[in-house]
Amino acid sequence: MFDLTPPGWPVAAAAFAAMVAAAGWATPAGHRHRRIVFPAALALAALVRWNWPLGGVPIATLAMAGVDTPIAMSARLFGSPFLVVLMAVAGVALSDLLARDRLVIASLALLVVAPIGGHLAGATVDRVTTIDVALVQGGGPQNTRADVCQNLGVFTRHMEASRTIDRDVDLVLWPEDVVHPVPDGTTSARCDLLGR
Repeated sequence: MFDLTPPGWPVAAAAFAAMVAAAGWATPAGHRHRRIVFPAALALAALVRWNWPLGGVPIATLAMAGVDTPIAMSARLFGSPFLVVLMAVAGVALSDLLARDRLVIASLALLVVAPIGGHLAGATVDRVTTIDVALVQGGGPQNTRADVCQNLGVFTRHMEASRTIDRDVDLVLWPEDVVHPVPDGTTSARCDLLGR
């Protein structure tokens, strides 16, 4: 987003707004199925935005609005798209509540059950008191573009920085945009080279 031209900003803002507007447009007004269609359409709009254009724009999303709410643990069940669905369900529930619609119970039930399911999903994993983590920032020039020519250099710098870790760790954490799929399908083989 930093590199957008002055005319590009309004175009991007309009395009992202159009994605959300399309979700609203696809929802039948006053119809019982809106409780299903609107959350699904909003999640689809979020998925499109996270992946398109130019590899997507994963910032300032509706899912991020839900991370500091009681429904955040629900992401353990189906990931960020499910948080978008639940945020939309909360909006529909509020609308139903104001309209005194009996079906508000179904929306509220989902908003209660999903976080409980998320907490239960977390209870099935082994708990440890501490883990040793190495945070890796591979360095390089700021504002590196996400394109085929730059991806290998960014990946290589992170591999080199990871090799300087001088003790055993349980987890090596890289920035989310370092490993990109490659056309010949060798992405996992490249990561296996790290040997940790």
